[in-house]
Formats: sequence, structure tokens, C-alpha cells
Amino acid sequence: MRKLLLSLLIILIFVALSSTVTNSYALKIIIKGPVEVLVITNDSSIFLHNSTLLTFNRSVIISVSPLNPSYYVEINGTRYIEYTRAINSSETLNITAIPEFVKVSLNLNGSGNIRVTFSNGSSLIINKSTEFYALNNSLLYIYSSKTMFINNITTNFYILALNNNITLNITFLNDKSSSADNVSNSQGFIGIGLGLIALSFYLFLKKRQQ
Repeated sequence: MRKLLLSLLIILIFVALSSTVTNSYALKIIIKGPVEVLVITNDSSIFLHNSTLLTFNRSVIISVSPLNPSYYVEINGTRYIEYTRAINSSETLNITAIPEFVKVSLNLNGSGNIRVTFSNGSSLIINKSTEFYALNNSLLYIYSSKTMFINNITTNFYILALNNNITLNITFLNDKSSSADNVSNSQGFIGIGLGLIALSFYLFLKKRQQ
């Protein structure tokens, strides 16, 4: 009788262990940037700030938030301000903290002015090296009545896509067809119009992707 009970106990333990292994799942969390991930189980909570691989045999609650209020998070390519949901199967979460604004450094070499137009249509005229912050994942339209040399390109206008802090070197070239260094109003309006068209098209594509 005792042998029978012992055999039954061994069988029950084996079945229980097999069930646990069968129902377990892996949760891979990849963290980039200032992000805090809270993993909540029935009996514990885990705070994560670095990438890790966890194994569970029950449902868990995942809560994700940026550590810096000027950031948002992207999880598997989708934007969130905060993110909370239940997980009960194997999954990989790619979590990236992205700043709302990025720093733009413009280094001007030579004599001349540039007009910088932002995604909201506002603009400013710059005649010396400067730094400012602009909305991340937006476009800047740079125009000058003088010929500029930017990133191995000779041009009067340049469209800059922002997705990180950036430094841009702008060199004014001697333009025989232009006798003034100031931004021409008529040419400026044409340039701004083209820039706004490009910005509108870019924002339209971004909206469709969301």
C-alpha cells in the first residue's frame, strides 16, 4: 500500500512539473534609453531598467513609462505615452525611449543668412552659428538667397529630417549672381512655399503610418 501511495505521489509530482514546464513562457524585454518597466505577478513586482529575459508560468502585468517627462516610448514600433497590459505567452518587447525634442546645432561659415522653417510653419532668420530645439521626427526647411554647401551638396535650400540631436555645417559660397547677403523676400516666399508643401506631405505620411 505504501509503495502504491509513493508511486502515485511520484506520478503526481511528475505531472505537476511537466505542466509547469509546458505552461511556462519567455518574455524578452529589450530596453533602449531612459525607460522603467514594471513587471507585476501575483506575489511580486520587478522594476527593470536594462534588457533582460524572464520566464513565467502565469500571466503578468507589464507597465512601461519613460523616466524623463520630455520623452515618450515606442514599443515594437508603436508610440505610447504610457503602456500597460497583461501578457501570458512568449513575446519580445522592443522598448525605446524617444525625446519629444532634439537639439539642432547649425554652424555657419562665411557671410550670409538662412531662413529656417519649422513643421508648424513658423520660421526664423539666422546669420551666425546657433543652437535650438525642434520637434523630433519632423522636418526643417533651410533656405538662403546665397548658395550653400551642405553635406557635399551645393544648393539654395535643404530639407533636414530630425530623428536625433544633429550638427549641420553650412558654408556660404561666393555667388556672383547675388549681390546681397540678406534673404530675398520674393525668393524666400517661394522657398517657404516649397518647404511647407514638403512638410505637409511628410506629416500626411506620418499620420497614415500611425
